[in-house]
Amino acid sequence: MRRLLCVSVLLLCATAAFPVGAAAQELGQALVIANSAYRHHPLDNPGRDAELVSSALRQIGFSVGTHKDVTKIEMQRLLADFNARLHKSEARIGIIYFAGHGIEVEGRNYLLPVDAALSERAGAPRQALLADEMLGSGPVPLMLVLDACRDNPFGANELYTAQGLSTMAVPEGSLVVYSTRPGTTALDGANGGNSPFASAFAKAFATRGLSIDDALATITELVYANTNGEQTPVSISALKYDFLLRGGSPADHIEIAGRTIDLNRLRKRPNPLGICVTNVPPDEWLNVRTGPSISFPILSRLAVNTCAIRSVTGCEMRGDQPFCQLEIISNLDGASHLGWASFRYLRYDEARRIITR
Repeated sequence: MRRLLCVSVLLLCATAAFPVGAAAQELGQALVIANSAYRHHPLDNPGRDAELVSSALRQIGFSVGTHKDVTKIEMQRLLADFNARLHKSEARIGIIYFAGHGIEVEGRNYLLPVDAALSERAGAPRQALLADEMLGSGPVPLMLVLDACRDNPFGANELYTAQGLSTMAVPEGSLVVYSTRPGTTALDGANGGNSPFASAFAKAFATRGLSIDDALATITELVYANTNGEQTPVSISALKYDFLLRGGSPADHIEIAGRTIDLNRLRKRPNPLGICVTNVPPDEWLNVRTGPSISFPILSRLAVNTCAIRSVTGCEMRGDQPFCQLEIISNLDGASHLGWASFRYLRYDEARRIITR
């Protein structure tokens, strides 16, 4: 079973109650891209994952376009056409699902088309597609799913040691889903099969009684269980509201993949990555230090919307400023550390979810 390496983050924004009795409306449109036939380091399962995900979305009422092994020019055309159709539609949400190679270069994420022939990371901006460009600002909410934490896409000229993708800024009305959390490996699945993430995604989205938030929590639960805790999908959400994917009434319990899942428990569970940074001024950082004052060395720097804080273990006053001890995933080495940061940059509710300002 091939291992995939990925870095991911979680930001769950408080959403309005989903409109169970809303008027009939097209559920959604989806664009599914699966790239396998790379010149260097081809992949085994993205094509099968794309077929599985596409089938599940069609079953619940999505209009889906599925495309395999596309070039950069083709990817750009597919995205432009999809966004144009989505903005003219009455869809409740749009989904872009990408399976293939993805890399981080200087803090930005790039998705690789099959005609990319990279021998070094510096070539990514010219030959790959910037993931941020997939997140538009149109009237229809958009979910971007990045199953893009796959094997080393480089040739033998460069040793690839980066741990997956970096944090993305998510515009209002958008949601980004990653296949695993920071510093951990994701699994591609057995040859000839599907990845744990794609399998869980298809099952959750096809289950009646789940909202988008419920489906994402169910995916996390299934992948975590099926990989014995090795993989935990997480997401960055700036959606304004939640809604049921298949209508009816919200479920309290579901039977899925041979498991009984208590959705009420999942709805109260802390986020997989804990607390998030929400109100750091633009172009500034939250400095996480080795001790509870600004005189201590900086351990990590976290930008607004970064959710690499796994827990808060305690707080104390230093002068007129409260400092809290945090367990974080460092953006410097990808490892877990204890550090201290100013409490005024942290916002969360009792369920460790972000309170929107």
